Amino acid sequence: LDGTNYQNNPNFTGLTLGSYELWVKKDNGFNVCETMNTVDIDQLVYLQLAADTDFSCEGANNIIIAQVDPIYQNDVTYTLDGNTSNTSGIFENVSKGTHKVTVKHNEYGCSDEPVEVVVAEYVPISFEVQNTYINEYTIIASGGEPAYEYSMNSIDDFSSDNVFHIKRDGDYTFYVKDQRGCIAEITMFIEFLDIEIPDFFTPEGDGINDTWYPINIQPYPNITVKIFDRYQRLIASYKGLQYSWDGNYKGKALPSGDYWYFITLNEQSDNREYKGNFSLVR
Repeated sequence: LDGTNYQNNPNFTGLTLGSYELWVKKDNGFNVCETMNTVDIDQLVYLQLAADTDFSCEGANNIIIAQVDPIYQNDVTYTLDGNTSNTSGIFENVSKGTHKVTVKHNEYGCSDEPVEVVVAEYVPISFEVQNTYINEYTIIASGGEPAYEYSMNSIDDFSSDNVFHIKRDGDYTFYVKDQRGCIAEITMFIEFLDIEIPDFFTPEGDGINDTWYPINIQPYPNITVKIFDRYQRLIASYKGLQYSWDGNYKGKALPSGDYWYFITLNEQSDNREYKGNFSLVR
């Protein structure tokens, strides 16, 4: 190599990056023949550095993961932004912005082209649960990485629907999941507002209890209400939400006393019936 220190073995080891003259000499004792060829060694080890971002939902932790050709993965040291080094290639709690990753072979000292990685800002998911109707609750979410998916009382049953209905008192857990797969949750006690049937009304025209009709019936648009007097005569019959009885029958005021009702909710998921009596007080 370089015209000196000839050897019988054609293999040369321990070479560094650079240009070399490779000489071959034949000596038969009478004549000496020599020939030379130039060899450029550009890269002894091809590390193939690559880096990408990852994310841990817990604590909104940004991560950069660097790697090289698997045959060198135990032989290199990675450095982030020129000041943080390790041999795993995993850098946690990385701030948002542009970062530079470099690598160096521990034995040979060779490196690869630096890789720039952009870490996007991530704001953890936050949300509130709003009571938007009787026994209806709507999730309003922000932060994270939209679009969101929602669930109630199940971490395995998400959908794009953010409106939920309850059917009983109890603790309810609401979940929001973003595009990164991060999940936030809130548990709250909710009181179920069931249908209420007034015990009396006073049709005196003073604006207080002037009419009679069931309360909290908005979830039951097909409700039917029938009112009878003590002789089982049908006094009034209604279907739907926008009705109420004013204490009259065929335009005439009925006297104070007890009257009876028969109520049916008429919903596929709730077809309960109610029978009872209430008082008209004048």
